[in-house]
Amino acid sequence: MKKIHVVQTLLLILFCTEFNIILGQDIKQDTMPGKIIELPQGCKLVLDSTIDLADSVSIKIVEGIRNILPRVLKLIPADSVIINLAINREHILPVWGVGGRTTSVHSIEFYFDPNHPNFKVENVLRGLVHEFHHVGRLRSGCGVRCVEGNSPCRGCYGPPPGATDPGAKMMAAIGTMIDANKPEEIDEIIETIVDPAGLFYRFSLPCSILGRKVL
Repeated sequence: MKKIHVVQTLLLILFCTEFNIILGQDIKQDTMPGKIIELPQGCKLVLDSTIDLADSVSIKIVEGIRNILPRVLKLIPADSVIINLAINREHILPVWGVGGRTTSVHSIEFYFDPNHPNFKVENVLRGLVHEFHHVGRLRSGCGVRCVEGNSPCRGCYGPPPGATDPGAKMMAAIGTMIDANKPEEIDEIIETIVDPAGLFYRFSLPCSILGRKVL
Protein backbone atom coordinates (compact mmCIF):
# COMPACT_ATOMS: atom_id res chain seq x y z
CA MET A 1 0.00 0.00 0.00
CA LYS A 2 2.93 2.32 0.70
CA LYS A 3 4.06 2.01 -2.93
CA ILE A 4 0.59 2.89 -4.14
CA HIS A 5 0.48 6.04 -2.01
CA VAL A 6 3.88 7.13 -3.36
CA VAL A 7 2.67 6.89 -6.96
CA GLN A 8 -0.55 8.71 -6.11
CA THR A 9 1.42 11.51 -4.46
CA LEU A 10 3.74 11.83 -7.44
CA LEU A 11 0.78 11.98 -9.79
CA LEU A 12 -0.76 14.69 -7.66
CA ILE A 13 2.43 16.73 -7.78
CA LEU A 14 2.87 16.25 -11.52
CA PHE A 15 -0.66 16.87 -12.71
CA CYS A 16 -2.69 18.70 -10.09
CA THR A 17 -0.97 21.87 -8.92
CA GLU A 18 -2.85 23.13 -5.92
CA PHE A 19 -5.53 25.06 -7.80
CA ASN A 20 -4.85 23.79 -11.28
CA ILE A 21 -8.16 22.03 -11.83
CA ILE A 22 -10.77 24.61 -10.91
CA LEU A 23 -14.51 24.23 -11.12
CA GLY A 24 -15.90 26.69 -13.59
CA GLN A 25 -12.87 26.69 -15.88
CA ASP A 26 -15.06 26.59 -18.98
CA ILE A 27 -17.55 29.23 -17.93
CA LYS A 28 -17.72 32.67 -19.45
CA GLN A 29 -17.22 35.77 -17.35
CA ASP A 30 -20.53 36.67 -15.75
CA THR A 31 -19.50 39.33 -13.25
CA MET A 32 -20.79 42.89 -13.15
CA PRO A 33 -17.89 45.32 -12.61
CA GLY A 34 -18.33 47.63 -9.65
CA LYS A 35 -15.48 49.47 -7.99
CA ILE A 36 -12.01 49.58 -9.57
CA ILE A 37 -8.99 49.70 -7.25
CA GLU A 38 -5.56 50.64 -8.61
CA LEU A 39 -2.74 48.27 -7.65
CA PRO A 40 1.07 48.35 -8.14
CA GLN A 41 2.70 48.05 -11.60
CA GLY A 42 -0.42 48.81 -13.57
CA CYS A 43 -2.55 46.04 -12.04
CA LYS A 44 -6.19 46.68 -11.20
CA LEU A 45 -8.69 45.01 -8.91
CA VAL A 46 -12.21 45.12 -10.36
CA LEU A 47 -14.79 44.36 -7.70
CA ASP A 48 -18.10 42.90 -8.76
CA SER A 49 -21.25 44.69 -7.64
CA THR A 50 -21.91 41.74 -5.30
CA ILE A 51 -18.96 42.81 -3.11
CA ASP A 52 -19.66 45.27 -0.30
CA LEU A 53 -16.53 47.16 0.69
CA ALA A 54 -18.10 47.90 4.07
CA ASP A 55 -18.06 44.17 4.82
CA SER A 56 -15.20 43.05 7.08
CA VAL A 57 -14.36 40.02 4.88
CA SER A 58 -14.15 42.14 1.72
CA ILE A 59 -11.95 44.66 3.54
CA LYS A 60 -9.55 41.91 4.61
CA ILE A 61 -9.41 40.51 1.06
CA VAL A 62 -8.63 43.90 -0.50
CA GLU A 63 -6.01 44.69 2.13
CA GLY A 64 -4.50 41.24 1.69
CA ILE A 65 -4.24 41.67 -2.08
CA ARG A 66 -2.61 45.08 -1.65
CA ASN A 67 -0.08 43.65 0.78
CA ILE A 68 0.82 40.48 -1.08
CA LEU A 69 0.86 41.73 -4.69
CA PRO A 70 4.19 43.66 -4.49
CA ARG A 71 5.91 40.47 -3.27
CA VAL A 72 4.29 38.42 -6.02
CA LEU A 73 5.35 40.87 -8.72
CA LYS A 74 8.96 40.67 -7.55
CA LEU A 75 8.95 36.95 -8.36
CA ILE A 76 6.56 36.74 -11.32
CA PRO A 77 6.62 39.00 -14.41
CA ALA A 78 2.93 39.81 -14.34
CA ASP A 79 2.41 43.56 -14.47
CA SER A 80 -0.75 45.22 -15.84
CA VAL A 81 -3.07 42.39 -14.80
CA ILE A 82 -6.77 43.00 -14.22
CA ILE A 83 -8.19 40.93 -11.37
CA ASN A 84 -11.96 40.50 -11.64
CA LEU A 85 -13.22 39.53 -8.19
CA ALA A 86 -16.77 38.40 -7.46
CA ILE A 87 -18.87 36.53 -4.93
CA ASN A 88 -20.24 33.40 -6.58
CA ARG A 89 -21.41 30.11 -5.08
CA GLU A 90 -21.27 28.10 -8.30
CA HIS A 91 -17.76 28.70 -9.63
CA ILE A 92 -15.74 27.60 -6.61
CA LEU A 93 -13.96 24.50 -5.40
CA PRO A 94 -16.00 23.01 -2.53
CA VAL A 95 -12.86 22.06 -0.64
CA TRP A 96 -11.71 25.72 -0.39
CA GLY A 97 -14.73 27.92 -1.06
CA VAL A 98 -12.85 29.77 -3.82
CA GLY A 99 -12.16 29.28 -7.52
CA GLY A 100 -10.56 31.11 -10.40
CA ARG A 101 -9.14 31.05 -13.89
CA THR A 102 -6.62 32.94 -16.01
CA THR A 103 -8.33 34.15 -19.18
CA SER A 104 -5.41 35.95 -20.84
CA VAL A 105 -1.93 37.33 -20.18
CA HIS A 106 -3.61 40.39 -18.64
CA SER A 107 -6.78 39.04 -17.04
CA ILE A 108 -7.76 36.89 -14.06
CA GLU A 109 -11.24 35.96 -12.84
CA PHE A 110 -11.62 34.91 -9.23
CA TYR A 111 -14.66 33.87 -7.22
CA PHE A 112 -15.33 33.23 -3.56
CA ASP A 113 -18.21 32.38 -1.25
CA PRO A 114 -17.80 34.02 2.19
CA ASN A 115 -20.57 31.81 3.59
CA HIS A 116 -18.89 28.56 2.57
CA PRO A 117 -17.84 26.48 5.63
CA ASN A 118 -14.29 26.07 4.29
CA PHE A 119 -13.82 29.67 3.19
CA LYS A 120 -10.81 31.60 4.44
CA VAL A 121 -9.42 34.93 3.28
CA GLU A 122 -6.05 33.17 2.96
CA ASN A 123 -7.56 30.86 0.31
CA VAL A 124 -8.38 33.88 -1.86
CA LEU A 125 -4.82 35.19 -1.58
CA ARG A 126 -3.24 31.79 -2.27
CA GLY A 127 -5.55 31.24 -5.21
CA LEU A 128 -4.68 34.62 -6.72
CA VAL A 129 -0.95 33.91 -6.36
CA HIS A 130 -1.57 30.68 -8.24
CA GLU A 131 -3.40 32.52 -11.02
CA PHE A 132 -0.55 35.03 -11.28
CA HIS A 133 1.70 32.03 -11.76
CA HIS A 134 -0.48 31.07 -14.73
CA VAL A 135 -0.07 34.59 -16.14
CA GLY A 136 3.68 34.22 -15.86
CA ARG A 137 3.53 30.88 -17.67
CA LEU A 138 1.47 32.36 -20.48
CA ARG A 139 3.94 35.19 -20.90
CA SER A 140 6.93 32.86 -20.89
CA GLY A 141 6.30 31.74 -24.45
CA CYS A 142 4.01 28.70 -24.38
CA GLY A 143 2.19 30.02 -27.45
CA VAL A 144 -1.08 30.69 -25.59
CA ARG A 145 -2.86 28.10 -27.75
CA CYS A 146 -5.34 27.13 -25.06
CA VAL A 147 -6.41 30.66 -24.15
CA GLU A 148 -6.71 31.67 -27.81
CA GLY A 149 -8.97 28.63 -28.24
CA ASN A 150 -11.22 29.86 -25.39
CA SER A 151 -9.85 27.33 -22.90
CA PRO A 152 -8.30 28.81 -19.71
CA CYS A 153 -4.68 28.13 -18.81
CA ARG A 154 -4.13 24.95 -16.79
CA GLY A 155 -0.42 25.44 -16.36
CA CYS A 156 1.07 22.87 -18.73
CA TYR A 157 4.06 25.13 -19.59
CA GLY A 158 3.48 24.52 -23.29
CA PRO A 159 4.76 21.70 -25.54
CA PRO A 160 7.93 20.13 -24.09
CA PRO A 161 10.92 20.35 -26.46
CA GLY A 162 12.18 17.15 -28.02
CA ALA A 163 9.11 15.07 -27.16
CA THR A 164 7.23 13.68 -30.16
CA ASP A 165 4.53 12.28 -27.88
CA PRO A 166 4.41 13.96 -24.43
CA GLY A 167 1.81 11.47 -23.18
CA ALA A 168 4.01 8.49 -23.96
CA LYS A 169 6.94 10.24 -22.30
CA MET A 170 4.92 10.77 -19.14
CA MET A 171 3.75 7.16 -19.08
CA ALA A 172 7.38 6.07 -19.38
CA ALA A 173 8.31 8.41 -16.50
CA ILE A 174 5.57 6.99 -14.28
CA GLY A 175 6.71 3.48 -15.19
CA THR A 176 10.16 4.21 -13.74
CA MET A 177 8.52 5.23 -10.44
CA ILE A 178 6.74 1.93 -9.89
CA ASP A 179 8.89 0.12 -7.35
CA ALA A 180 7.49 -3.41 -7.62
CA ASN A 181 8.58 -6.73 -9.08
CA LYS A 182 5.51 -8.93 -8.85
CA PRO A 183 3.01 -8.56 -11.72
CA GLU A 184 0.06 -8.40 -9.32
CA GLU A 185 1.69 -5.55 -7.38
CA ILE A 186 2.41 -3.66 -10.59
CA ASP A 187 -1.19 -4.12 -11.76
CA GLU A 188 -2.50 -2.93 -8.40
CA ILE A 189 -0.44 0.26 -8.60
CA ILE A 190 -1.37 0.94 -12.22
CA GLU A 191 -5.07 0.56 -11.40
CA THR A 192 -4.80 3.56 -9.05
CA ILE A 193 -4.19 5.80 -12.09
CA VAL A 194 -7.68 6.92 -13.07
CA ASP A 195 -8.22 7.54 -16.80
CA PRO A 196 -4.58 7.27 -18.00
CA ALA A 197 -5.39 8.49 -21.52
CA GLY A 198 -7.25 11.52 -20.22
CA LEU A 199 -4.49 12.26 -17.73
CA PHE A 200 -1.41 11.77 -19.88
CA TYR A 201 -2.94 13.15 -23.09
CA ARG A 202 -4.93 16.03 -21.64
CA PHE A 203 -3.14 18.52 -23.87
CA SER A 204 -1.71 16.43 -26.70
CA LEU A 205 -4.13 13.69 -27.80
CA PRO A 206 -4.93 15.20 -31.26
CA CYS A 207 -1.24 15.18 -32.27
CA SER A 208 -0.25 11.98 -30.46
CA ILE A 209 0.81 8.63 -31.93
CA LEU A 210 -2.61 7.33 -30.89
CA GLY A 211 -4.07 9.23 -33.84
CA ARG A 212 -7.03 10.56 -31.85
CA LYS A 213 -8.08 7.04 -30.95
CA VAL A 214 -8.31 5.91 -27.33
CA LEU A 215 -8.22 2.12 -27.06
